Amino acid sequence: MHPTVIFFELGYIFNIVGILILILQIRQKRHIEGISFFTQILNTVGVYVKIFYFPNTVLVDYWFCWAEFLASMGLTAYLMYLMTVHKRISFNKEQNFWDYRILLGVSLLLAVISNYEKKQTFEWSQLAIRYAIIVEAAALLPQLRLMKIEKFVTRNFGYYLVAISLSRLARVFFWVYQFADNYGSDTYYTLIAADLLYIILTADFIYNFIKHRNSTLIPYS
Repeated sequence: MHPTVIFFELGYIFNIVGILILILQIRQKRHIEGISFFTQILNTVGVYVKIFYFPNTVLVDYWFCWAEFLASMGLTAYLMYLMTVHKRISFNKEQNFWDYRILLGVSLLLAVISNYEKKQTFEWSQLAIRYAIIVEAAALLPQLRLMKIEKFVTRNFGYYLVAISLSRLARVFFWVYQFADNYGSDTYYTLIAADLLYIILTADFIYNFIKHRNSTLIPYS
């Protein structure tokens, strides 16, 4: 298996770990306090868009990739089910400050622009993979907004943060090998910008977690 495939898949494996952490947290506490519903909607779109590009990539040649693909879809669907049936402790709805519909639309536009950077003809599978990567980056915006508004994060949420941080680290190594092998035949400016944004938002995530983490205090009357 080529290193680009390994690191690409590792990014999604760590995402699966993050999803499992959220699922266990919700099942244990029976509420979704601190978890952004809109972030998980965007993440779900990113996962299911993979349906449109997975069959046209080398990923189909490896059982490891199939296992990740199916696990991502199943666990993401289950997480969204839990997010729907459980309430926040405050019983107040999360405000859709970063309208997820606008983020989806902007991500699609950027994916189209990015796809036309290619020297080859327009490819729908390439559009799908670019859309998924850009949506993944935008997905952290609602979560960060929620953390900054509530000024409260449970310490258990830190495990989720570790998982997505490792996912970003894997993506960095993916780009190193991708450029080494394909730099002369394709361009990835928009995708690299999206992943850089994701890394910056993850750093902001780490800062806000350290600033607001608390394991016992519930800041509601």
